[in-house]
Amino acid sequence: MALSRITANSIADGTVVAADIADGSITTAKIASGVLPTTVANATTATTFTANQTFTVANVTNQLISSGAAYQNIVRLTDGATITPNLAQTNNFVVTLGGNRTMANATNINPGQSGVIFVQQDETGSRTLAFGTGWRFPGNTAPTLTTTANAVDMIVYTAWTSSNLAAQAVLNVS
Repeated sequence: MALSRITANSIADGTVVAADIADGSITTAKIASGVLPTTVANATTATTFTANQTFTVANVTNQLISSGAAYQNIVRLTDGATITPNLAQTNNFVVTLGGNRTMANATNINPGQSGVIFVQQDETGSRTLAFGTGWRFPGNTAPTLTTTANAVDMIVYTAWTSSNLAAQAVLNVS
């Protein structure tokens, strides 16, 4: 018998899988005590829940609400003549400048993506940072970073296209 409404009294064995709901009907034998099983996967939305309450979500179409801390790791960028952030890795980065450098246009940009890049001077200081054409700063002018040894500046960005990042520098946050 198919249920038109699920209530606490209609809950049975504790396991609901995609095959149980594929035909649009859920029976009491298909539902347990209201607790998710250890792993639930939905191939359509690439959603996975695990027993310790962590999950990954791809293609959220409405909103994602967290009642606890939500964060992304800060990934260290490789220092070199040209530094290229890969936004598929994370939204937040840190780099220590070991010379005068260029921050190339970021790769794998998704419009709406935002984050920060912490830019630190090495123990020598006086390092400069130029920016690729995809970095768009107020007044069309890239910032002059703090050049004190070990100083930290923060570049805050939001992508408005797949190739342009609106950015603002917050200087000397160290």
